[in-house]
Amino acid sequence: MYGQSTLRKVKLETGEVLMQKDLSPAFFGEGITIVDDKIFQLTWNEKIVFIYSIEKFDSIGSFTYETEGWGLTTNNKQFILSDGSSSLHFHDFRILC
Repeated sequence: MYGQSTLRKVKLETGEVLMQKDLSPAFFGEGITIVDDKIFQLTWNEKIVFIYSIEKFDSIGSFTYETEGWGLTTNNKQFILSDGSSSLHFHDFRILC
């Protein structure tokens, strides 16, 4: 939700939040995926992917895309983005990162 979106590292056994980065209230955070030592987080309507370091959640970049963002994964060659429809969008991440 706007104003409540976060990126979190959580201890699965207990639910304890080990690390957290709050998104600006202007962004609705959605799906994430990890490539190498970077975390990529979609935003829903803002059409921005934020890039963070995996160790400290430091912001290290961003890029834009053309659809709504719901889910994000990778096949180790491309990002696979869901926009909530029955279509998937494939993006070569070597160009984007």
